[in-house]
Amino acid sequence: MISAEFSPTFFPFNAHPKHTTAHHHYSVITCRNPNSNPSPNHSRSSSSNVILTTTSKPAHFQSYTYKETHFMKLLNRSCKAGKYDESLYFLELMVGKGYKPDVILCTKLIKGFFNTKRVEKAVKVIQILESHGEPDVFAYNAVISGFCKLNQIDSANRVLDRMRNQGFSPDVVTYNILIGSLCSRGKLGFAMKMLDKLLEDNCKPTVITYTILIEATIFDGGINEAMKLLDEMLSRRLQPDMYTYNAIIRGLCREGMMDEAFEFVRSLPSKGCKPDVISYNILLRALLNQGKWGDAERLMEEMFSRNYHGRNWAYS
Repeated sequence: MISAEFSPTFFPFNAHPKHTTAHHHYSVITCRNPNSNPSPNHSRSSSSNVILTTTSKPAHFQSYTYKETHFMKLLNRSCKAGKYDESLYFLELMVGKGYKPDVILCTKLIKGFFNTKRVEKAVKVIQILESHGEPDVFAYNAVISGFCKLNQIDSANRVLDRMRNQGFSPDVVTYNILIGSLCSRGKLGFAMKMLDKLLEDNCKPTVITYTILIEATIFDGGINEAMKLLDEMLSRRLQPDMYTYNAIIRGLCREGMMDEAFEFVRSLPSKGCKPDVISYNILLRALLNQGKWGDAERLMEEMFSRNYHGRNWAYS
């Protein structure tokens, strides 16, 4: 669950931290030659024509850049090394001193905490980013993906609402994460509603969106419903890839429609795709499961003739 609903009171820092660095000044000495057209015989060692001037510049600008860069390096190194608690320490130290957190590093840290199932600390990072930096869609997607992987769909939806309230529109990646999570948990109906929401938000579904739904539909609604989704996908001028087509082949074989599956495979070149080893492997497994040894042997001969090697057969 999202602690404190991302409330600003959750933070131990001020909403608008101020730089505490004193505004010291330093003097810069410059040399210039007032003679704009020096003679070729003018000596470089001569000091008679050199004028010294001093200018005063604030010192904190230079130190700010150096310190900020130093903090960034420490945070990046600890994050790469998987020392996420150390990274969070440096992040809190940075914002406590008034520095702006880097959204890319914060996104990496969010993913790291979710991968190690430390949800509260991942949420803390996005809260710090909201309060002291500038979050983006990628950062929110990392949070949504993390909650989905932990089967906390309600929390993921709350982050989606929070994302909107912060002025960010979810993109197709956001919706693909949610749709994929719902489908993997057998909630196809909710996934289809999420597709409707995607379209309402004027997002354009991708090949990945439909492939996820087609695979889920084959197991939940049957091949006929999956073929309707394929037709809808084509009507949107989306070109299916072999992941999509192999899902259809698998669905046809699953329902024992072997003739239709073979016919579908033979039609793929006309659709702009070439059957791959996975396509043939799906057919081969289905034939063997049905005890059609002769057909399986002929298919293997065809696979050899097309240079599909046996070492790949077991991976579909």
